[in-house]
Amino acid sequence: MVAIAASWGWEVSGPQRIADLTEEQAATVLVASLRIRGVLLAILAPLGACLSWALAQGNQPLLAAAGSLAVASQAMSPTWWCSGRGTPDELLRNDAIPRAAAAIASAAFIWSGINPIIYPVLGCAVVAWAYTRFYRRHTSVAVEDSTFRLATELRANASSVGISLIATSYTTALLPLLQIAAPSAAPGFAVAQRLLSYANLATISLSNAFMGAKSHQRAKNIVVMLTWSAASSVVFALIAPVLSELILGTALPSPWSALLLAATYLGVAINTCISRLWLIPHGQVKSVVAATAIGSALGLPSALILAMRFGADGGLAGTLVAETACCVALIIMTVRGRGARRG
Repeated sequence: MVAIAASWGWEVSGPQRIADLTEEQAATVLVASLRIRGVLLAILAPLGACLSWALAQGNQPLLAAAGSLAVASQAMSPTWWCSGRGTPDELLRNDAIPRAAAAIASAAFIWSGINPIIYPVLGCAVVAWAYTRFYRRHTSVAVEDSTFRLATELRANASSVGISLIATSYTTALLPLLQIAAPSAAPGFAVAQRLLSYANLATISLSNAFMGAKSHQRAKNIVVMLTWSAASSVVFALIAPVLSELILGTALPSPWSALLLAATYLGVAINTCISRLWLIPHGQVKSVVAATAIGSALGLPSALILAMRFGADGGLAGTLVAETACCVALIIMTVRGRGARRG
């Protein structure tokens, strides 16, 4: 949650803001982003670390606090910049590869007997080095923006961060509530949700690649993404049981679980496509916030009620209700938005 709050919606609104700008203009926007995210991270990261320390189980409070700081560092990720400028190779070199290298090196150190705290510490150090090199290179051509006001920028991105916070709060709260309302359903639901989160990474990556597209390319990108989503959901339904056993080491709750997961995956993909590739580029961020809130408000009680009646699959059905409600709301808002623009 700290990383989401500190990033302040730049992963949602950022790509469109810089897609059509010159190098100097885009660099100026990047500087503004760094100021906002840096201030928020400086405030929120210590608070998150202290909370992790206080809640740590056993005798590893320092490890918990360091892990919290490592996760919070993702707020400074250049993902949105690389999406907006159409340079996924830079994201690979300056984020994915350094993180993977740090993880591999940490695993080797831990295996050799070094304290596990090396994992978050080394991760933070490597990411800080990679991000510093990246941002120095891309901000060198920025011009001083005398109009920058921190409060103004915070207000401008409030709706964007709302999207991420609402969606994350729903996902984070659901499993603990299930453990209380339907404890027998929680383990199977947790397995299915974890598998779904892995599958959704492909959807997020594809939408990130398309978010910085020019206006005349949006319709084509939407068709490509919807086609990909439909085809991959069918494949996911067929291979989900095998993936669950291979990756997570346990079977899905029932034969119906794969179908529910595939349908939810498709719903997530459609919602991501409509919101990130159409509504947000057209300035309808508040519509996406409203649709996300509607889906969460309907999905949470549905998942709890259905899980108490039908077990883990009931919880998955409730998640599908959330995505379906969000999808219907997004479609309605898209139609209304197009009518308003024509009018």
